[in-house]
Amino acid sequence: MEHKNHIASITTSSRPLANFHPNVWGDRFLVYSPQPCKDGEKGLVEKLKEEVKVELKEASNDIIGLLKLVDAIQRLGIEYHFEEEIDQAKMQVNYILWWKDLEVPTKLFYARDRMVECYFWIMGAYFEPKYAKGRHITTKMIAIASLFDDTFDAYATFEELELFMVAIERWSMSCLDEIPEYMRGFYKALLEAFEDIEEYMIKKGTLYRLDYGIEAMKVMARDYFTEIKWREEKYKPKSEEYMHVATASSAYTSLIICSFLGMGDCVTKEAFEFVLSLQDIVKATLNICRLTDDIVGHEFERKREHIPSMVECYTEEHNKSKEEAVDELLKRIETAWKLINEAFLKPTKIPTPLLTRILNFARVIEVIYSKGDWYTHVGPEMQKLITQLLIDPVP
Repeated sequence: MEHKNHIASITTSSRPLANFHPNVWGDRFLVYSPQPCKDGEKGLVEKLKEEVKVELKEASNDIIGLLKLVDAIQRLGIEYHFEEEIDQAKMQVNYILWWKDLEVPTKLFYARDRMVECYFWIMGAYFEPKYAKGRHITTKMIAIASLFDDTFDAYATFEELELFMVAIERWSMSCLDEIPEYMRGFYKALLEAFEDIEEYMIKKGTLYRLDYGIEAMKVMARDYFTEIKWREEKYKPKSEEYMHVATASSAYTSLIICSFLGMGDCVTKEAFEFVLSLQDIVKATLNICRLTDDIVGHEFERKREHIPSMVECYTEEHNKSKEEAVDELLKRIETAWKLINEAFLKPTKIPTPLLTRILNFARVIEVIYSKGDWYTHVGPEMQKLITQLLIDPVP
């Protein structure tokens, strides 16, 4: 009891808060109220029977429009004609409502409230309609990874994180009472998300994939915790040591693994091992993610207690200026892109659709981070991209 009271007594001022700005979209993507039935709806039945599949596809990038269309179909009593299409449309909006249930602005006020940006990110990894389930799974995972990142990096104490790591390794709902109250919601959400994945995989006969996904999330948490130990000890790693840990804590290995979970028969055990063994294309993508993020984000992170970024590691280790360090990191990013291109020119046992996921994760980093950290600071540029894709898409 003394131990828990000690945790509860920790003041907000003693935490490494980042003061992230709130969600810029308000409730635009999160609130939907069904409209009352209209007398004229009955006359649409025959037309909907002929056109509804096309309309469902066209509405796939408009969350509110999609919900309204599905609601109209269900009110008309013709949903049995379009069970598969409607299932895919509930899947798409499910994680939006799931995120709202986490109550991030109040219960996790210290974290970035970025569900819309997470969806945009994973749309960059795969936009094709046939990958709807994979997109659904990976969007939830990147959202949880973001909460992990901010909890480890911008709020939790070392003592709290030690308790959380025990819970992650045990991976059990029985651990809920053993971790701080504010962590319980997203820890429970993580386990429930994997319960849903397990149910889906049992139906598809791909249950062997589940352990890879769980282990991917554990690896990510372990590497976050290593960085926290460095922060506690005020340890300054060498460049290579930093990259070994920081590429893993970028969550990209975990997200690539998770992106395979909901894909088709092209995914094999060899594909997961290919990623986990950090083959050249995987390592190159991780490097692009970490170096691009560090170049644009290190100034913001220096405003609070934080481990050195690759920029600081390189300047100190090689006695270089910040400008010289950035030039070197840009060269490394260019080299990483060459490795990715080479991977598509060489024969490989890994099917092209899977290599394309890895490539696309690198591509989307170039969109979100090349001119600034648009995930953390959602300015006009990022808002314009999301508006063009999700609010005002080209007809």
